[in-house]
Amino acid sequence: MTDTLKRLLQQHTQRTDVAPLGQLAVFQCHTFQRLHSVPIHQPTIILVLAGEKRLTFKQQSYRCQSGQIFLIPANSQIQLENIPDAQQQEYLALCVSFSPQTISRFLQQYSQLLPNSRKGTYNPNARTASSDLLFALEQRVKLCLSSESQNQLQHEFRQQELLAICAENDILTTLIHTQQPSWKQQVANLLASDVSHEWRIDEVCQTLATSESSLRRSLLKEDTCFREILEETRLISALCLLQETPIQITALAAKVGYQSPSRFSARFKRRFGMTPTQLKKSRQKPLNPESLTLAV
Repeated sequence: MTDTLKRLLQQHTQRTDVAPLGQLAVFQCHTFQRLHSVPIHQPTIILVLAGEKRLTFKQQSYRCQSGQIFLIPANSQIQLENIPDAQQQEYLALCVSFSPQTISRFLQQYSQLLPNSRKGTYNPNARTASSDLLFALEQRVKLCLSSESQNQLQHEFRQQELLAICAENDILTTLIHTQQPSWKQQVANLLASDVSHEWRIDEVCQTLATSESSLRRSLLKEDTCFREILEETRLISALCLLQETPIQITALAAKVGYQSPSRFSARFKRRFGMTPTQLKKSRQKPLNPESLTLAV
């Protein structure tokens, strides 16, 4: 079943007019990538389809190989290495995140149907993806690629289905480490809806129905602030766009809210340890020595 998912995502990334898959993220590279300080604002499932991912998470190191999943709770920060496989020289992974609203609706509707045995225990180790989870992820990708991709009701249904399967597989607790979304998570979720917008804290407070002083205090208790969340959100959006689209750096900077491409590149490298240009190059297929010989 991973072969079908792999083929769908490879076809998606090979298109020159490719656009992001909505609520999903596809990460692909053909040479080694090392990224540090990657913020994860929402609970996320990572499925590796080719190559290997190495993560440092909560001061522990993990390996996630092809066919395995790794579950990351919200408000996490990871260091990661994406390693292409030796034969095909490709790393490919699918990431699915869950908004606070989706999780809240799921728990309100189904928490009474989830005995403790179905909630599972916290265990962040990589594990082999079950056939039912792979099938649900395949349907999720097909929806994003289809003409129904704008149907929000279907997106919500597929997300709820994935959460239910996590419960059936006793891994829900690992994914949803806490049931109540943090203020950082709520702010990041709002900012991510339009990263190019010149967000002000007062309009964020108005949307979240809180006062500016209260929000600042709440974020301070979570060791963060509004400006930091805004920059994190813009840079993680840029990271996803670089991994999934052929967008040029100048256009990318403007798309995520930076007027200066050079300032954007500097902030991106300071955050992740690679420049946007270096990341783009890692996605390019290496030249085949045999094809060069034949060409000569």
